Amino acid sequence: MECAREQLCGACSHYITRDLTFVGGVANLLHNTYTDPPMHIPCADAAIRLCPFLNHPRMRPRPAAADVMPADFRDLDRSRPLAVAVTGGYRVRLTAGPDGSLLEFLPEPWHALRLFTYIDTGLAPASAAAGGGAVAALIAQLKETYRD
Repeated sequence: MECAREQLCGACSHYITRDLTFVGGVANLLHNTYTDPPMHIPCADAAIRLCPFLNHPRMRPRPAAADVMPADFRDLDRSRPLAVAVTGGYRVRLTAGPDGSLLEFLPEPWHALRLFTYIDTGLAPASAAAGGGAVAALIAQLKETYRD
């Protein structure tokens, strides 16, 4: 809750003044809902480079960790790209989750987006867009490709 209230980075816990970066799967991006707080761009880059759960195609969380991880993160679909999206702000919503309350981050429109695909050895850059129109076009393409 403190990360959301104080606009703190989910990785380093320092205040984020701009370029709030969310990391998640295509489903997070298309539904515009995240359960993990935003990060600074360098912190998000470090997370996707260093976190074995994010960067390794076959890594799964330990059973004890899986119990406390939100489903959208625990069940990350590695057959789809990993999205790193940048926004200027967000709202939060408290919803009922399977094990109690769940805090959801609802980002404002994106101004930059990078997609990564999973390969045998980790993540590979797939595509990128900057600026509202280019980001909207890439998201429209993802909606067409990954209809849920």
